[in-house]
Amino acid sequence: MVEELAPAARSQLAEALSGVGEDRVRRRAIDTVLLAATWLRTRDLDRACAAGRDAVAYAARTGSGRCVERVAGVLAELRVHADCAPARELREFARAVLPEADGMAVKLLGGS
Repeated sequence: MVEELAPAARSQLAEALSGVGEDRVRRRAIDTVLLAATWLRTRDLDRACAAGRDAVAYAARTGSGRCVERVAGVLAELRVHADCAPARELREFARAVLPEADGMAVKLLGGS
């Protein structure tokens, strides 16, 4: 059911992002995290990780704990794909740019 809704959600998110200025980084971070999650739900790891990278970059420009939490959620979900190069690269990028999100993702999973 969720997979069936993902294309419509992506379309709405793309439209929302196109109407948001580059200066609205908190909004862009949250919408981009949601976009990454829709790609993840349909198992398109390359696109999920590309959107995740954008979300990390936006979130790093904010002081928003909510953005960090949302990014951490996607990073945690991607941990099951740790053997996939795009997922590893995203986690490395997050560690470098937004380490608090990576740390929170680890805590969400209850491990290291």
